[in-house]
Order: sequence, then C-alpha cells, then structure tokens
Amino acid sequence: MSRRVAARPPSIHKFGGASLRDARALGAALAIVQKAERPAVVVVSAFAGVTDALLDLAGDLARGNDAAVRKTAAELRGRYEAAARSVARPGG
Repeated sequence: MSRRVAARPPSIHKFGGASLRDARALGAALAIVQKAERPAVVVVSAFAGVTDALLDLAGDLARGNDAAVRKTAAELRGRYEAAARSVARPGG
C-alpha cells in the first residue's frame, strides 16, 4: 500500500483598497506574494478610491454626461497602466 504525501496548502493573500492605493503599494503586495515559499492564491480588489469612481461614472453615464464618463475612464486606465508599468519586469 503506497502512501501519498500531502501537498502543502497554498498561502492565501487578499489585497484591496489601501493596500493597492498606488504603484508603490502594488509593488509591496507583489513582493509579499513573490516571497511565498509555497503556491499562492492571490485575490485583489480595486485600488483605493476606484469603487467610488466607478459609482460616479455610472451616475454620469445614466445622466448622459459622456465627457465626464470619458474623463473618469481615461483617468482610471492611466492609473492602472502606470501601476502595472512600475512593477512589470522589462522584457517580461
């Protein structure tokens, strides 16, 4: 009868809100996950303030304020792109 060796359970990390407030915080969260000594499960929420911005965007959309919708969408896209660029490895 063979015995199976139990796999180590994964570490679980949840980041959101203030822990993802900007590129520096995103880098810190990434460093935590990279230091994990076993498989990791990572759950992320929106950056700080993004949920409120999306709610405002929905209101502007409902009111037909297309300029405000485009402005908010561009700001959010820029924020996420800048954060991703700051932690991305060159050539990776």
